[in-house]
Amino acid sequence: MSNSIQSTKEAVKQNLKIALSLLVSSNEFIPVSKVVKQHDKFCNVSFDVIIYEGNFQSYSEVFECFPHEFIISEDRQNVAFKRRHSPTLPALAYTHIVGICSNLKKRAWLSSIYVRKLATNEVIHEPLRAMNFSEIAIPQQILYIKKMNVFRLTCIQQYILPYIFSCTTDIAIEGTKYTGRSVGVIASLLSQIHMYKKASRIKKRGPIAVILLQSSPYQLNNTDNNASTNYANYISKLLRLISEYLDIKIGFDLIETSKDLCVITFKGIREYEKKTLSDLKFFVVFNVEKIIAKVGLEIFAARIKPFVPEWAISIFVMEEYIDPGPILLRDCLKPDAIFISDKS
Repeated sequence: MSNSIQSTKEAVKQNLKIALSLLVSSNEFIPVSKVVKQHDKFCNVSFDVIIYEGNFQSYSEVFECFPHEFIISEDRQNVAFKRRHSPTLPALAYTHIVGICSNLKKRAWLSSIYVRKLATNEVIHEPLRAMNFSEIAIPQQILYIKKMNVFRLTCIQQYILPYIFSCTTDIAIEGTKYTGRSVGVIASLLSQIHMYKKASRIKKRGPIAVILLQSSPYQLNNTDNNASTNYANYISKLLRLISEYLDIKIGFDLIETSKDLCVITFKGIREYEKKTLSDLKFFVVFNVEKIIAKVGLEIFAARIKPFVPEWAISIFVMEEYIDPGPILLRDCLKPDAIFISDKS
């Protein structure tokens, strides 16, 4: 078999894995026709073209070319991932394509996640959770996630997405590096902006969402450190990758004129300056623990309160908050705020 034919066959196999992984969270059978439709949503080459060029007689024949990966039901109408004799890790190589999301580690699919009430630290025993994309109510929200090459939810994303989609209260998120917390928040946020733009409404003033970063990816000075600048560049790269239809402005001075999303830095906020943001629905802070460690909780709260309206959903994202812990953030969040963490 030539290298070009082998490469094409490998590409077809990987695309089939992605299509099936979008629909299942285990070794359950899914109708072949449904997997084919899912395949054609994200793949440039339609399944019918594969059938024609490969001289196949049916869809199921294509899956049968990969007996080590898939199993076909007796009626040949359904397909599932092939069960292994030994347990397999849920961290599947094909769930995040090499690129912007390639830094995710295997532990992203192995972590235990805890959901609590922030004010009382009480565990929520039946939290909102989505095991896979088919459980998310609004299909259009897959649009941005798919463009980020995310095809299977990591453990922390299974909780981040449904809570942000529900828009019911503020959220504090604590997650270890490389577990998908930032990707999950960005994908959910931009999907919500997209849906809100499509809804019938009268445009008032200001953006739908504001992202607050510790440092700017565009202008460095002595107060920036390499880690915070690299993280700002990472967020900026994510936004450029998937924001082709959104109006995004950078800088606190432009916050009232931005339509969809404004990215600001803490040092750009002028103290006690009130802004009229009547359209603001989401206020997201990345690396909140590092910002507070640098300026103090009192100054942090005093800077953001004048321009963040009470009705906006605040989402604070951190890697790790040192004792006494995230409970200190309760003065900045709603009384019923929830806390999602991969730390017990």
